[in-house]
Amino acid sequence: MNTQQHRPRIAPSPTGYLHLGHAYSVWLTQALAKAMGLEVILRIENIDHTRCKPEYVAAIPEDLATLGFTSTDPIWHQADRFEVYQDALHQLSDFLYPCTCTRADLQDYTSDVYPGLCRHKTMADITPDSPPYALRLNMAKAIQHLKEKGQWPLAFHDAKKGEVPAEPEMHGDVVLARKEFKTSYHLSVVVDDAAQNITHIIRGADLYDMTHIHRLLQALLDLPTPQYIHHGLIAEDGNEKLSKSKASMPLHTLIQNGLDLAPLKAVFDDVQKIQNEPAEAFLKALPTEIAAPLYFKEFA
Repeated sequence: MNTQQHRPRIAPSPTGYLHLGHAYSVWLTQALAKAMGLEVILRIENIDHTRCKPEYVAAIPEDLATLGFTSTDPIWHQADRFEVYQDALHQLSDFLYPCTCTRADLQDYTSDVYPGLCRHKTMADITPDSPPYALRLNMAKAIQHLKEKGQWPLAFHDAKKGEVPAEPEMHGDVVLARKEFKTSYHLSVVVDDAAQNITHIIRGADLYDMTHIHRLLQALLDLPTPQYIHHGLIAEDGNEKLSKSKASMPLHTLIQNGLDLAPLKAVFDDVQKIQNEPAEAFLKALPTEIAAPLYFKEFA
C-alpha cells in the first residue's frame, strides 16, 4: 500500500445487504474523489459479530462491482484487527474506566449523556464474577490532559461548514470498548483511518456529530486528522435511513426485479450537480413506485 497517497474510503458495515442509500453514497464518494484526483479504497467494518453475517460480508465486493467500484488495494476487515485496537486502548488506559451499568440502571435518567455512575471505578474493581462491562472514556479527564499539553481547543474541517470547533464533551463519557467486542466504532475507525492514510472522509450527515469524538481520539492517540465531507441522506417516511419500502430492498433484489442502474449512475457524471448534492436528480431517475416514499434529508 502506498502510504503517501491521499485517499478516501468506502467502509460499509455488513449488518445487511447494500441498498439504494448505499448506492447513492458510493457513487457520490467516487465522483467527489475523481474530481479531487483521489483513489477510493474499501474497508469492511465488521466488529459486531452479533450482527455482521458472513453472507453480508461476501456480498459487499460483488454488490460494489455492480455499482462500478472495485478496490485495487487489499480489503481490510476490522474483525482481523482486534489486537491493534487493544494497543490503542492501552494507550488510552489512563482515561478509561469500567462501566457495569445496565439499561435498567440508566432508565430514570432523561439525558442521552451518561451520568457517570461508574466514573469512580478502576479495572481493579473488576473480578471474574463481575457483570459484563464497557470501557468508557472519562471525557473531562481526557480534555484536561489535552489542555495541560497545550493541545486544546481542537477543530476539524468540514467541506460545507468550514473550520468546526470540536465539542466532544457534548457526548459525555462515550463507550470505547465492550467486554464482548473489545473495541467500538469510534476507536476502530480512527485507528484504521490513520493506518490506511485516509486523508478525506466522505460519509453521511448522520455521522457528523461523531466527528467531534473522533477528533478527540485523534489528538489523544497522536494521529492525523483527515478532511471531512458529510453528505445528505436518502430518507423515507421521516426516518433518517431507508427501512421499510421497496427502496430498502437489497440492491441485487432490485436489479433482479428490473431496476436499471445506468440512469442512476449517470446522475453523478455532472461535476456541478455533484458539488450541490445530486440527490433530487437521483430520486427523479428512480421508478415512481420506488421513489414515491423517498425524500432527500439535506445536511443542514
